[in-house]
Amino acid sequence: DDKENQNMGINLRPPDVKAEERKHKKARKALQVESRFESLRMLPEVATLVMHQMVAKPPQLFGFAESAKRSDKKLPLQQQTEKLRSQARRIFKLMLTSGLFRFVEMSKPTKPLHVEAALDHYTPTLIWNQELRSELKDYLHHEISMTKKNGSWNRWKEDFRFAHKALNSHLIVSDVYIKVLNKQASSYKLPAHVHPDELLKELIDHLNRFCKSCLPGWKTANSMLSDSKETKEGLQSEADPLVGVPDEPSQSQLNTLIDLLTAIIRLLRSYPKICHVYTKHMWNLPLLLAQNNCKLKQVVLEVIHEFSKEMVFSNLLHPHAHLLHAVLAARQTPTSQVPDAKLNIHLLAALCKDPIRGVRKLKSIKLPSQKHKRPIAKELVQGGLILTLAKVLIDRKFYNMDQRKEAAKLCGELCASAAVGKDASMILNTIFSWQIKPHLSRAVSRPEGLIDFIDDTVDSPTVYWTDEVREEITGFISKEVAELRSHSEDFIISVQRGDPFPLPYTWHYSRIRQRFYLKTVQSRLYVGGIFVESLVNNPYFKLKTKSFTMELLAALQQRFDNYLSGQKDSKLIGEICLLIQALSNMVTNLPHMVEQLLKMDKLQLVYRFFWEDVTEMKMKSLALKLANSCAINDLAARHVAQQRLIRVVLPLLVTETDDLEQVINLILQHVRRSSAVVDQIRMMGGLVILGSMFVNRKLKNTLRGLVASLIGAMTNDAMYGQDITDMMCEMFTSKFRGAFQSSASIVLKFCDRDHLDSKGRYWNRHKRELVQAFLEKHAHALAPQIKLWNGTQELFHTDQLNLIWKEENHESKK
Repeated sequence: DDKENQNMGINLRPPDVKAEERKHKKARKALQVESRFESLRMLPEVATLVMHQMVAKPPQLFGFAESAKRSDKKLPLQQQTEKLRSQARRIFKLMLTSGLFRFVEMSKPTKPLHVEAALDHYTPTLIWNQELRSELKDYLHHEISMTKKNGSWNRWKEDFRFAHKALNSHLIVSDVYIKVLNKQASSYKLPAHVHPDELLKELIDHLNRFCKSCLPGWKTANSMLSDSKETKEGLQSEADPLVGVPDEPSQSQLNTLIDLLTAIIRLLRSYPKICHVYTKHMWNLPLLLAQNNCKLKQVVLEVIHEFSKEMVFSNLLHPHAHLLHAVLAARQTPTSQVPDAKLNIHLLAALCKDPIRGVRKLKSIKLPSQKHKRPIAKELVQGGLILTLAKVLIDRKFYNMDQRKEAAKLCGELCASAAVGKDASMILNTIFSWQIKPHLSRAVSRPEGLIDFIDDTVDSPTVYWTDEVREEITGFISKEVAELRSHSEDFIISVQRGDPFPLPYTWHYSRIRQRFYLKTVQSRLYVGGIFVESLVNNPYFKLKTKSFTMELLAALQQRFDNYLSGQKDSKLIGEICLLIQALSNMVTNLPHMVEQLLKMDKLQLVYRFFWEDVTEMKMKSLALKLANSCAINDLAARHVAQQRLIRVVLPLLVTETDDLEQVINLILQHVRRSSAVVDQIRMMGGLVILGSMFVNRKLKNTLRGLVASLIGAMTNDAMYGQDITDMMCEMFTSKFRGAFQSSASIVLKFCDRDHLDSKGRYWNRHKRELVQAFLEKHAHALAPQIKLWNGTQELFHTDQLNLIWKEENHESKK
């Protein structure tokens, strides 16, 4: 072509061959570099694909395609291939961690493995960071260099071991990081590939295996509670010795137990429906309460509380009821170092509500309750549960309000129970007195009412509850609880050593009334639902008068009969005085009460205190006050006249010296309202007694003035006033006839002044002394006769006064 071009006269520039070659070489090199970078970019994706095919694809990729065609060796080949694939899975999982390995297993992951591996992750199912990447790179570089040197890599066999040192502090169960799970928010949900029920089973199994390795009593308890002889799943046979188990778990081991239990709580609260999951080791959980770690006990109680919502676990909890009670009863340290009593009491309440349910179905577990079908509530009451609850109720310094409310609620439930209601009520009523009854009946729906009653200080007619009462109750409970607490501590130690069913405590509550008497309350007079002493101190307290008055009078009659029969101790006298004073306050505040006394025919009881066989002056004084309150009623005055009750009052003017004013006022009230009483006083010689007091200048003028008012009231009586006036003029002088119509002060001045009447009687100091001596002599003689007066005869005649005034008349004639 070049020669032809030249012959044709065409001038062509010869090409630069070397330049063209350089150009093509450069282009090929650039293409090779681009291809190499493209290969490097695709390499992670290809590696991920190969890894996925190795763990999930058929066995052709392993080089066994030709051998797989032989049908006679198909089964052994599949087994060998599956073994290799399983080993590959294990290797990849150890190097990448289970979280990243999940992206290898997925055929269509959301993000490629190499993308996820380049990011940092910190979740319950995946932890991956720069430290883990560096650790894995260093390991792989080392292994690759060794493989190049040796020509092969033999670590893929069964002895392959690799673990990230950065993950050594993490507790991993079923590919879940437990500590990270426990730190998540309450709204966190597990990924879809993690099944909560399977994770719960793994946690419980892991917990059981871990407990066997670090708790001395776990294996022994297991062998005693199970008939199984297998050890494959961790069950311990009866002949299996405790080899290599420490005496007490270390703090790190206790922390691991707490982490496992916390994860179980989280699962149960996030997924309530998985509570039905049951494994053969679940019944062992309550045994952890025997460990000496407060936080562990608290977490165990929370786990039991979550599981107790399911009936199966509730049945399994019954054998450990005494252990739950022992944990509550053995509390001696401050609240910050003990588990929450509220949760403990709540679990005990759940056990006490119903009899044992479904225990017969649990054939693999030997329960003492199968020998006798006595309800758990009965066993716990026999074991001193109510005593422990009483300690919680009364001790407001040690227990908080929520714990005490839970105890109050359980007390109410026990009292309402058909199995133990009678015994529970008897115990609580003995310890806290009968005042607790209305609050106990409402404790289930309103437990704070019972707590308020125990904490308040009240001294009212219906409630007497003071610091002294609480101190006495606290002293008795502390004395009774001491033995229970000591036994509970030994009980827990026995469980910790491997005996799940040591003998429970036996509290002899049937004799509690012989051991305890609430003196501060029981010694106070209590009648008709009322504390009488408090009623006296609160005279205006509103009462149901009809029912209470009947019981009050019955109590007064009974005690007064005991007094008359010879029982005259200070306690009985004090109670009689309180009853009289309470009745007096009622009559003063409610005057119509007198009519009720008359209907019940109890007014005679009041006047019975004025007899001479009643020697206690305080009783007579209070009875006089009561009689004065009743005397303002016209019906009462009429009744006194009909029954001639004034005859027991008049002698008091002679025999008594302290309450003469009350006696005179009582007679005056009756005189003003009943003419019959005036006539009875005249016939019994009462004017002699009144006259002797009237002229006695040794008495106070106030007292003499009352006597003058009484005589004046009698002289003014419509029916017998004239007769009374005549008798008084016969005793003194005729000039006294008009004097008694004046005021008491004028009458006294007239009596103390000398005068001469129309009959020639000279009234002076000498005659006053003679009249006084004469009347006092006859007054003392009349006193015993008045009490026996039959109502018809006259005990004194004014003719006897002639002995004095005859001498005066004779002297005047001379």
